[in-house]
Amino acid sequence: HGSGGAGARSSAGAGGAAKRKKSATAAAAVSGMELLECPAPQVWEAADAMYGRYAAFRDVSCDRWHRKAQVSVGKMSAGAGAGGDAMRAFNQSVSSQVSAAMRLPDRLVQRSQPPAHLAPRRLGEP
Repeated sequence: HGSGGAGARSSAGAGGAAKRKKSATAAAAVSGMELLECPAPQVWEAADAMYGRYAAFRDVSCDRWHRKAQVSVGKMSAGAGAGGDAMRAFNQSVSSQVSAAMRLPDRLVQRSQPPAHLAPRRLGEP
């Protein structure tokens, strides 16, 4: 048992070193570009490029987490039968649901703001 525990610890340490190396590489890439000395448009272009590279990783990670959560809880739409289409959102990935919500920003803002008759009144106003 003793040697198995040591082997497990060494493999966990190697994984941690890989993560540190990856973050150090990303930091080196940013510092290598010397963004502090660049004009603002160039900095924004670099930020947009980094965000574009990160977006695919973010979507895959969120979708993987969502699938694991569905498996552990049980798929809510599994027994829906003919009414399965009514629960279509449960069958979509999280990233596709978020991108669909963000497609129309005006609609998103409108849905996030309560109607005037439901909004709280200001203190002292009728």
